Amino acid sequence: MIWVLVLYVLPVAKYTDICCSYLTVCCYQASSDWSSSKIASHYQTIILGIDDLKHF
Repeated sequence: MIWVLVLYVLPVAKYTDICCSYLTVCCYQASSDWSSSKIASHYQTIILGIDDLKHF
């Protein structure tokens, strides 16, 4: 399931300037487009959530 999510997120990440490494360290640059920034923040939350699940 994680691989499917990665394949789905990568194109979005490229579009919204998300910088992800090993699904643990994620950052995104604020865009002048509010919706793009919101999408970036949303996917950052999902990726960080997946990382948190690994600890249980």
